[in-house]
Parts: sequence; C-alpha cells; structure tokens
Amino acid sequence: MLLTRIATALVLAPLILGVLFFLPVTYAVGFFGLMYLIAAWEWAGFCQCQGSMQRAAFVLLAGAGFGLFAFLDDRGLGAWVLHLALPVWLLALVWVLRYPVSIPRWLNAAFGLLIICLAWLAICTLLTRYARGPEWVLYAFCIVWSADVGAYVVGRTLGRHKLAPLVSPGKTWEGVAGGMLACSVVGFAGSEWFGIAPAVLVPLSLVCGMISVVGDLAVSVFKRSAGLKDSGWILPGHGGILDRMDSLTAASPFLALGLMVIGLSD
Repeated sequence: MLLTRIATALVLAPLILGVLFFLPVTYAVGFFGLMYLIAAWEWAGFCQCQGSMQRAAFVLLAGAGFGLFAFLDDRGLGAWVLHLALPVWLLALVWVLRYPVSIPRWLNAAFGLLIICLAWLAICTLLTRYARGPEWVLYAFCIVWSADVGAYVVGRTLGRHKLAPLVSPGKTWEGVAGGMLACSVVGFAGSEWFGIAPAVLVPLSLVCGMISVVGDLAVSVFKRSAGLKDSGWILPGHGGILDRMDSLTAASPFLALGLMVIGLSD
C-alpha cells in the first residue's frame, strides 16, 4: 500500500506542476474544474445518490454552480461569494464537534455542492487575479501538505491526546501542533519567496492550516456517516479525489480571501 501511495504521488506531483507552470491559465482552470467535478461525483455517494444517473445529475448541478459563480465573479462579486466559506466551514466544525450527528440528505448535498464550487472559485481566483497566480496555488498545496505531514510525524511520535476520536481516531492535538509548526515554517519561507512580511503571511498560513484540518475532519464525518472508508478509488493507494483534496478544498477560499485583505489582488 505504501509503495502504491508513493507511486501515485510521484505521478500526481509532476502533473500538477506541469498544469500550473507549463500550460495557459485557462487550461489550469479547466483542469481543476475537472478535478472538482470528479469530487462532486464522489460526494454524491455521501448523500446516497443511487446509480450513475443520480450521480451524473449531482455533477451537472456542480457544473451549473461553477457557471453561476463564474458569472458572479465576472460582475465583481467573487469576493462576496468567497465569504460564504466562513459560515459554511463554521457549520462543518460544529458537525465535527457534535459527531455523531444526523445531517439531512438535502443539507448534505447542499453543503457538498457549495464547498466544491467555492474551492473551484478560490483556485480560479488565485490563478487569475494575482501576479504569480500559479505560485499561489502551489503555495496553497504547500500549506495543506505541511499541515498534514507535520501532524503525521509529530502525532506518530508524540501523540497522546486524541483530537476527534469518533471522527478520526489517529489524529491528536500534538499532531495538530506539529502541523501548525510546519505551516509556520512554510509561512516564513513564503514570506521570503513572495516578499511579504512574515507578520502578515505566517498568521494567514496558520489560519489556512487550521481550516485544512477542519476540512479533513469534516469529510471524514460524511464518509463515516455514509459507511465509506474512502471517497472513491481513482487514486491508487489514496482513495478518491476528495481524500486528497479535502484540506485544499477548505483552505483555498481562506487563502484567496486573505490575499484580497492584504491587497494583493489585481
């Protein structure tokens, strides 16, 4: 299993880098749109969509959401739309803290559609509204990867106090602290790379890192509620797209909003 995970990662990393840095921005927008449409297909399984037709209908709704959000963004309302991430992920945190919790099917579906569309809009915003847009998307990946790796390493070695045992038994508070330490290192490195004061970028990176933990736990809530171990099978050794992009899905809107707040948008 470990070798399979490593092999998949060795394929995915160059693919993402190639899309970000060697293709036109419109192709990158389309690539992430495709990834999130696959994620919508997977989410349909969380809300008990039976059969391919129901899942396809859910994917079509996600595509319509992309179109609506793009329309609003063209009219200067993209930032207001991204602000929806604040109450949405606060609700997700409540579900994590109260698990096991009953989530109505319609709310399950609405939540999934909204977070998927918000994440796609955030990636599009990072790619198209900021100088060095592909680098900012890569930075978003670095934040969530560092939070994940830092949490894994510290949690495995020092972890004693469970974070959310009913949702994700392996996660610990010590692991979260290790992940945030790793995010801080990434924040300092990013401040040098982008020429932004550490007092600005490090706190923003920590916020995104903490939200990425909520994203990971929230998707685990839905997987457990649906009786699923993984969201899908498309990534050998990793599961589905959502299993790899849950943290990015949560963190990317906050990074895009944070960069707007500090005045980096074009």
